[in-house]
Amino acid sequence: MHPFPGQLIVQARVVEALKEARLTGFQPVRVEVQWGKTVKSPRGEPPALYELLVTGTAWRVGMDLESITVCKECERITFPHPDWLVVDESRWDGSDFFHVDRNPNIVLVTERVCRVLARHRFTNYHCVPLPPKDV
Repeated sequence: MHPFPGQLIVQARVVEALKEARLTGFQPVRVEVQWGKTVKSPRGEPPALYELLVTGTAWRVGMDLESITVCKECERITFPHPDWLVVDESRWDGSDFFHVDRNPNIVLVTERVCRVLARHRFTNYHCVPLPPKDV
């Protein structure tokens, strides 16, 4: 589930598969869940859900903190266009899950993540390859 940009909510079996594969760049945090008042006859307890807090980091080519800081006093930052995702691999921490340019709304993953999700036949995700670096 993806309730807000950058927020990933998954079931416990997804967390187990990611941990078993030794994927990096995320921390699972249990989410409190309860059935809503409009649910008719819920069956048992709601499933255990976890938010994947993304801890991996990277920067896009040509971006740095100084170039995205629009106010030196309050340190407000702005982000480049979200469709332009050319990652500077020399400034990527190597994590399987990561944000770029400190933007919590963009989550990138390695091919390893996509393979694990596919191998376990999980649904409700879509892996989209990044364009080649020379684009």
